[in-house]
Amino acid sequence: MRGVAACVLLCASTLPGCHGRGTQATTPDAEAAPPPAVEASAGPRGDRSIYALSMTLTDQEGAHVGLDVFRGKPTLIGMFYGTCPSACPLLISTIKHVMAGLDSAADAEVRVLLVSFDPARDTPEALRKIVTLRGLDTRWKLASAPEDQVRDLAAVLGIQYRQLPDGNFTHTSSVILLDRSGAIDMRLDDTSQPIEPLVARAKAIVLTAPRARATPRSER
Repeated sequence: MRGVAACVLLCASTLPGCHGRGTQATTPDAEAAPPPAVEASAGPRGDRSIYALSMTLTDQEGAHVGLDVFRGKPTLIGMFYGTCPSACPLLISTIKHVMAGLDSAADAEVRVLLVSFDPARDTPEALRKIVTLRGLDTRWKLASAPEDQVRDLAAVLGIQYRQLPDGNFTHTSSVILLDRSGAIDMRLDDTSQPIEPLVARAKAIVLTAPRARATPRSER
């Protein structure tokens, strides 16, 4: 199987967050809903920041930045790959809808970071083409990283993926909201779920007073 059929069938059968039923948007402190239960995230909780993970990202402009490139701002983070035929375009569309739902204050603050599963093919040039094709603005950063660092980030974010013999990937499609310090505040593990709770949380984070901003690694 190749192309769309491969992605749809394999994602549906092996990783439920990619196609089919996944977990609903949840906050770290939320109580589990009645059956079907909301799965616990594998990512950090409370005040634990994913920015403790050392990564060297290469963005669509070819610049080398740290995972904490948007430290100090609420950030929507996810993982994708550029040649994905269906799930990743849907993931980007979902994030665009979230961004479109923000008020003016949140619109100026919230950022998006998407990290590729496929560093071999997702070169800066390939990522720039996606930015242009999808009409993404300067609030978005698409990036690649060495394969071992990609695995570390996926583990921290609770995202599952596997490369197939044809070069495609089967993976969960998660939109994760980080607070200003890089701690996971909320996640949407199924792009078919309502985005309104995620929009509301992003707005709420913007209204909180920012702490003293540490300098991102990319600026040091």
